[in-house]
Amino acid sequence: MKKLLLLVAPLAIMQGMFADIKQSTDKLAQLTQQLKDFSTQRAALIQEIDTVKTNLQTKGKKSENELAKLKNELDVEKTSFKNQLRVDITRASTQAASIRKQMEERITQLKGNK
Repeated sequence: MKKLLLLVAPLAIMQGMFADIKQSTDKLAQLTQQLKDFSTQRAALIQEIDTVKTNLQTKGKKSENELAKLKNELDVEKTSFKNQLRVDITRASTQAASIRKQMEERITQLKGNK
């Protein structure tokens, strides 16, 4: 019986060691799976961040383009307004000179009629 116990005891110890090894292996497999899941989530987040960054850059470019368009339109309007103002000033000066000439002629006529 003693010999049987001496044979069975190491088997029991080895069985316990195998159980510990299996438990450790299972835990390692679980942690490995969690790491894979984490890596997958991380990759997805990086992709999402890149997408958002690209969208913001695109929107920024669109805003810059729209701003440039508005600036160009404003410059065109400004130039047009300046040109029209010059024309109006020239016309007003011409009319003022004409009126001045007419008044001088009228004054000359009135002086001559005295």
